[in-house]
Amino acid sequence: MIRLNNVTKALNHKNIIDNVSFSVNNSEIVGYVGPNGAGKTTTMKIIVGVSNPSSGDVIIDDYSITKDKDKAQRNIGWIPEIINFDENEKAIDYFYYIASFYGIGKEEAKRIAEELFHLVGLEGKENQKIKTFSQGMKRRYAIALGLINNPKNLILDEPQNGLDPQGIILVRELLMKMKNKGCAILFSSHLLGEIEKIADRIVFIDKGKIIKEVKAKELSGVVKIVLKEVNQGILTKIMEIGDARVKGNVIYLNEDVDLIEVIQAVGKRNIIELKQSYDLEDIFGSLYGLNNSVE
Repeated sequence: MIRLNNVTKALNHKNIIDNVSFSVNNSEIVGYVGPNGAGKTTTMKIIVGVSNPSSGDVIIDDYSITKDKDKAQRNIGWIPEIINFDENEKAIDYFYYIASFYGIGKEEAKRIAEELFHLVGLEGKENQKIKTFSQGMKRRYAIALGLINNPKNLILDEPQNGLDPQGIILVRELLMKMKNKGCAILFSSHLLGEIEKIADRIVFIDKGKIIKEVKAKELSGVVKIVLKEVNQGILTKIMEIGDARVKGNVIYLNEDVDLIEVIQAVGKRNIIELKQSYDLEDIFGSLYGLNNSVE
């Protein structure tokens, strides 16, 4: 289990993440969603002990990442977004090197490597130098490294970057398998459809603060309106009806608005599309990067 308690990270007197608290339970997949720069990667680096919080703490299976880092880290698997390998090493030799950090001897590491290289579709590639791998292969290899210690908690930052459709499906199936083994899983992805498919819960972050946390099956819907023309007069009328989020000629409103009022405000002939949606992509669009003025 992963539990963040009021975690703050300050840099140059500015909070990169601000008083962040949430948990990931055993046998649960939590999607961590937000635009670029929202604080997702910083949060994950603190969870795994690569970066220290300015205040607050993370508890990994009863171990504090700030006070018992060695014990906490042994219960974590981490697949970072940006992968740094010694690319001149053979894949199997670097695998043994990482395994040694967990106190895993070479014979045991060899057995684990055989299993994991097969799992991620890299069997037969063990003796290739990492620099010969494609980006997709490097991503698969990073997943294998993240699973060396058979972690009870798994942190994945954009794990499907650089993968082909087969690789994306592989990651999806792997996460479901780890969940069924009792693993607590936190992952971020710009592939919102993938989060919809497997997440039990979704935590939304923006500008370093948690702005929404919901069970996936309880995502509230939005009304999405695409207009031919958006002007200040239309926006003024819309804002009198409900809280509107605007991007270009697209307006998002909460699902409980009076649609008749909305249609009258924008003009029926001005509407290109109007729909009520529970799609995560539209929910994301309604939460992030939008403002209440014409762009």
